[in-house]
Amino acid sequence: MQKKLFNKYTVVGVTDVGKVRKHNEDSILIDEDLGLLVVADGMGGHQAGEVASLAAIDVVKRMLQLQQKGSVQQTWLGRLFGLFGKGSLDINEKQMALEKALLEANKHVYQLNIERDEINGTGMGTTIAGCWMLTVDTMLVFHIGDSRIYQVRGGQLKALSSDHSMYQEWLDNGKEGDAPPANVIVKAIGPYEEVEAEIRIVKFQNADGFLICSDGLTDLVEDLEMERILQGLAGQSVAACQALLDAALAKGGKDNVSIILVGQDDK
Repeated sequence: MQKKLFNKYTVVGVTDVGKVRKHNEDSILIDEDLGLLVVADGMGGHQAGEVASLAAIDVVKRMLQLQQKGSVQQTWLGRLFGLFGKGSLDINEKQMALEKALLEANKHVYQLNIERDEINGTGMGTTIAGCWMLTVDTMLVFHIGDSRIYQVRGGQLKALSSDHSMYQEWLDNGKEGDAPPANVIVKAIGPYEEVEAEIRIVKFQNADGFLICSDGLTDLVEDLEMERILQGLAGQSVAACQALLDAALAKGGKDNVSIILVGQDDK
């Protein structure tokens, strides 16, 4: 999947079942009209994890489409009646809309679990991580779970998210006691009636790129190796995205792998 945003950024996405799993429970979204890029890593087994990841992305997309439509209509009416001259970007409004969309996605998947007679804290769920690119230099970054978002600047990665996992909590608390398993997450969309998303505003520079991925990549490929791949294929988004996937598969591909890479390709 390859698309263009703001007639400037090349966005490439791929999702792969890997070499061990029989079904792909990951889902990705690249919506050039909204500027919305999302990776969701479902859990709960076939016909559960896939349902959760697809449903969460669909709810977020539909709610942000409604917000965008309402925003455009208000701007048009304001211009018509001379309330203001030029349309302005209300970051707080966008952030509240995104938070509401993520909460609604959780509510929807949680209700699916209730309908399946799952008790609180069980059933299907999904991580979610993404970027809502509002302008050519401003976006909202959001995540729940351990799918990640990185900024790519000068070939170097900078994490824009912190895993909602027991292992990350152990690191944050000074590594007290034995290390917990790395793949046990403490937040997800669906298992619990309430969940809190992390949302932040990111201003970026002209040459910045971004990487959104599931843990099927980051569990197997270290940040330094990802940097080496991105540096070697700078300006070649399709090839770089495929090389990241190939690196995870070469190390066993034990999980589904999903990647969205945002860059500016060489002419």
